[in-house]
Amino acid sequence: MLDAYWTLLSLEGQDVQRPQNTQTAFIRFEEGKTRVHGFTGCNRFFGRYEAGEQQSLRLSGLSSTRMACPNMDQENQMMDALSRVDTYRIAGKVLTLYANGTAVATFMAGTEESIDTKVREGIIID
Repeated sequence: MLDAYWTLLSLEGQDVQRPQNTQTAFIRFEEGKTRVHGFTGCNRFFGRYEAGEQQSLRLSGLSSTRMACPNMDQENQMMDALSRVDTYRIAGKVLTLYANGTAVATFMAGTEESIDTKVREGIIID
């Protein structure tokens, strides 16, 4: 989980559609620093995390930049989901965050370069 760039796949069970001309939403847990940061698709966010036994996870002190964006729905939904997370599970390259036993966000492992994926003619190029 640590130091990977986890790109957002779904929120609250719904696949995330990345609007054209935007960056990919992601989350990153910094190893040894208990800091978390990422991008919602509109604004950058940051805060702290605490991972415990039995895959418990708590995110706290979450804040974000405040750029106005045409569609704030995904951002609001992502920040709300992150604030409720209490556990996580990793299966292969997929990270799922849970709140009260329900999956609230799913991410795919990537690298720093993969978060700026460009889409050209329907083909994803890393």
